[in-house]
Amino acid sequence: MRLVFLASLIVCIPIADAMAESSITAKAMRTFCETDNAFITGYIAGWMDKRDKDHKHLYINSITRADDNQRKLLGGLAEDVGERFCLPAGVTFGTIQSAVCGTLQTQKTLTDTTPGDTVVGYSLRVTWPCNDEDE
Repeated sequence: MRLVFLASLIVCIPIADAMAESSITAKAMRTFCETDNAFITGYIAGWMDKRDKDHKHLYINSITRADDNQRKLLGGLAEDVGERFCLPAGVTFGTIQSAVCGTLQTQKTLTDTTPGDTVVGYSLRVTWPCNDEDE
């Protein structure tokens, strides 16, 4: 029994370490921009999908809460979730990917350890900022 338990620890510890290190950083994204376009496209698509779902969830909760303070708080969070950007009509994932990879190459503020989700949001915001009337 002890042998089985020890064997399970040997198997699980490397998996846990790999999962802890799986956060995508700007450094990794630069490499993927050069070598694996499908990965970057999938990462960006997943980021955008999560952002949309978070926004919808917060918005729905902001209008269904009975407490006025909760509604205001959730409404404000719904407005501010993610990054503010306004994609033009007809923009493709290829264009978005080019913008993210281009921003990674030109913006020195994005260090190697900048989280990937921050890179995507920042890239979209600086490439396609919203005008006041767009928001």
